[in-house]
Amino acid sequence: MKILFVLEYAHAYGGMQHSVILLARNLVKLGESVGVLLPAEGVAAAKYRELGARVFLDPHGEPWRLSAKAPLGCWRSWRRFQGAFVDVLNEFQPHVVHCNNITAAIFVDWSLPRSHSTRKLFTYRGDLLSGISRRVLARALRRCDAVTVTTDFQKDVTERRLGVSPERIVKIPNAVDSRFLNAEATGEASDAVECPITATGLKVGVLGFPNKRKNQELLLRAAYEMRNEDLDVTFFICGQANIPSDVQYLDYLVQLASELGVADVVRFPGYVSPAYAAMRALDIVVSTSRREGFGRTIIEAWAMRRPVIATRSGGPECIIDHGINGELTDRDDPKELAERLTRLLRDPDLRAAYADAGYQKVVSEYREEDVAQRMVDLYDALLTRGRI
Repeated sequence: MKILFVLEYAHAYGGMQHSVILLARNLVKLGESVGVLLPAEGVAAAKYRELGARVFLDPHGEPWRLSAKAPLGCWRSWRRFQGAFVDVLNEFQPHVVHCNNITAAIFVDWSLPRSHSTRKLFTYRGDLLSGISRRVLARALRRCDAVTVTTDFQKDVTERRLGVSPERIVKIPNAVDSRFLNAEATGEASDAVECPITATGLKVGVLGFPNKRKNQELLLRAAYEMRNEDLDVTFFICGQANIPSDVQYLDYLVQLASELGVADVVRFPGYVSPAYAAMRALDIVVSTSRREGFGRTIIEAWAMRRPVIATRSGGPECIIDHGINGELTDRDDPKELAERLTRLLRDPDLRAAYADAGYQKVVSEYREEDVAQRMVDLYDALLTRGRI
């Protein structure tokens, strides 16, 4: 079977990109033929080549743009995409085209002839749109042969806001990288990998590119609320700013730490690789997002047997069983987060209980091999039965 992933980003950072890389890696292991269409050369192309996928590049080497505010530019971008996409269709002849980005899904919908035998699948990850963009995406999803989501939160949005019938929605979660589980089993994360997350005492951290939606500000304000607690704790904001808006937000976080008087207990180590080393170095992992379709850092922390506190931001509420394998907190209430952190930092037995319960959930629900097999079963169903 030939599967073509159409991805609108040439970079390889972020949860969505990592999810597709894991899936592609396992498809290749299962003997499937994997192709990837990207807008330009970059880190993503190198990673897909390394795992054995066939990489196709848009010869124009420009980003694919979808914007209701610039319809002429959007039309030109689509026309360039259409030419590259049709060439790949003719050369690779995929059985399934699998889109994971909104622009890719819409451009594929506009470009793939309705009579073509190739099946269309879109994994919707919960991005909220409005106006004409939402209507165009809704039309594209309704014309897909199936739509997958990773959480019930995304399923609800897909049904209510995008009008996809529930029987055509298949829930398949994101997977945890097996390297996390292997590192936990072998002790590699602590014994063989140098990690910049070092401090005396306890360590609390959030991982992800600095971004207003990721809301790392919440952890800084919680640190301020904890300033009078008798705790030896250091807070880590881990992540690299790759675009101007993220650089601006990171600068804001550094300034805010100073203004709040917590700069002495806050560290900004940047991007930490491999991520499992960062997870292992922390005592508590926090997910501070304002809106999160899934919450990959949650299952990665669990794989390293680390407890998690996450905001009620959509996806995390579908993953964490509050009070059993972690805790949920309000995304706008630093005092609540501070109280939960203080209690958990003072109770090592509770931290261990959350971590062990989370690890067991990862092993039972989020192994990458199992998730990939579920996706292959869906591909097979599309080819056998057609539209779901």
